[in-house]
Amino acid sequence: MSKPECWSSPQDRTGLKHVIEDQIANIRDKFLTQIHYMETAAGQTLARLCLDATISFVAQFSIFFTDLHQNLHQSGGYDKHSSWLLTCRIGRRIFDEMASVRVCAKGARSVRDPMATTARYLLGILRTHAKMEEFVRARFENHPVIASEYVKFFATNSATSKVEAINLRLVALERTKDNDKKLIDSLSSKIAGANAKSGK
Repeated sequence: MSKPECWSSPQDRTGLKHVIEDQIANIRDKFLTQIHYMETAAGQTLARLCLDATISFVAQFSIFFTDLHQNLHQSGGYDKHSSWLLTCRIGRRIFDEMASVRVCAKGARSVRDPMATTARYLLGILRTHAKMEEFVRARFENHPVIASEYVKFFATNSATSKVEAINLRLVALERTKDNDKKLIDSLSSKIAGANAKSGK
C-alpha cells in the first residue's frame, strides 16, 4: 500500500480496512458452510475454533495497524511518509513471522499419501495460530520482533537525518564561502578605486 489512504480513508470509508470490515461476516459464513460438510465432529470443532481465532486476529491487527500509524504521525513526531513506511514495515514483519512457521506445509500435497498431507497442513495451521496468539498476547507492539523493527527503522532514519544535516551544512558553508569571496572582491575593488583616486 503506497499511502495511508489505501488502508483507510474514514471520510468516505474506502481502503482495505473498510473492505475487510464489510466482508468479514460474509467470509465467515462461507467458511462455516464448508465446515458443515466435514466428516467428523472433531474436525468441525477444530475448524470453527481456527476460523474464530483468525477473524479475531484480523480484527485486532486492523485496530493495531490503524492506531500505530496515527500514533506515529500525530504523537511520535514523524511526518506522514515516515510514519506510514514504519507502519507497513511492522505490518509486513508480523505476516512474515506467520509465514515462516507455516512453511512446513509448503508443497505438502501428496495424492499417494493423503494422511501425511493432512498432517502437514494441520501442523502448519497450528503453528500459524500459535504465532498469531503470541502477537495477540503481546498486544502486537510488545512483541520482540516489533521492537527490532523499531530499532532498525530509527537507526536507519537517524543516520539518514544526520547525513542530510551534514549536507545542508556543507551547502550553507559553500554559500558563505561564495558570499565572503564576493565581499572580499568588492572590498578589493573599492580599495583599488580609492587608491587610484588618491594617486597611490
